[in-house]
Amino acid sequence: MEPKHKELLEKCYQNLVESITEADRVVDVLAHCGTLSQSERYELGHNCSTNSEKVDLLLKILISKDRDHFAEFSTALEKTHPHLHSVLLNGIGPVDHTTG
Repeated sequence: MEPKHKELLEKCYQNLVESITEADRVVDVLAHCGTLSQSERYELGHNCSTNSEKVDLLLKILISKDRDHFAEFSTALEKTHPHLHSVLLNGIGPVDHTTG
């Protein structure tokens, strides 16, 4: 992954783990466009008991990939969690979830 994209993901990491509520939908979109392999999808489906664990593992997989899949992840977020798309692109860190 490109250093600038890796830095953005790392900056937003905790916020994404806490804010992505439907990790399965994000995984489905990424698997459909070929970003995630069958084995990665299996690992996400079987090794994670909570949604936040799944997001955590998904981000680690994306960051560790040789190819840059930031655009695909960004598109997947736009489709599944539109409110988080701008958070990712702006590199905003933790969001206060206590305010409405």
